[in-house]
Amino acid sequence: MAIVTFTMPMWTTLLAALLLGERINRTRVISLALGAGGLLALAWPALNTDTHWGWLFALFSAWCWAGSTILIKRHPIDANALAVATWQLLIGGAIISAGMFALEGVPTSRAISAAVALSLVYNILSQCISQVLWFGALERLPAALASLGVLLVPTVAVAGAALILGERPTLLDGAGLLMITAASAIAQLAWLRGRAADRKTRF
Repeated sequence: MAIVTFTMPMWTTLLAALLLGERINRTRVISLALGAGGLLALAWPALNTDTHWGWLFALFSAWCWAGSTILIKRHPIDANALAVATWQLLIGGAIISAGMFALEGVPTSRAISAAVALSLVYNILSQCISQVLWFGALERLPAALASLGVLLVPTVAVAGAALILGERPTLLDGAGLLMITAASAIAQLAWLRGRAADRKTRF
């Protein structure tokens, strides 16, 4: 279900074309098609389950993520990536904590084992690093290109599950991972070739 969240690059590319004037060239069309196919392959086993509300919430989060990306590109924040990420995590953490206390109550001491504490520290640190990198990418790259890089997250997640948890990806999983990796690689390599061509024309 979380895979649906990573449809964000598709919505961001469309919104960037409509609101920011970013051109959807052939390379981005190929990347989007491969990315959509890869996400569909990974999500296919869950399509027949009774999780309609979960799918809708995940899709809504993808729209919110895409909309916020366009908003930041349209109205850039006059601050560095570290400051923006810090405020986002502080505000988001406060809202999530309030929701936890309201819906789940105060965690008991038994619920916070050493493994849980370690996972919390890891998740907080990884979120901090990834958010700083994300806002740094948005400062330097077009919205659509930065978003297409996010497609690699499901690939890393499935590969990590195989290595750490011993899960065995199916052939469908493998096809999905290959398509998603190709989608991100095509977009990034095309951008690098464009940068290299610009440098040659300057010198």
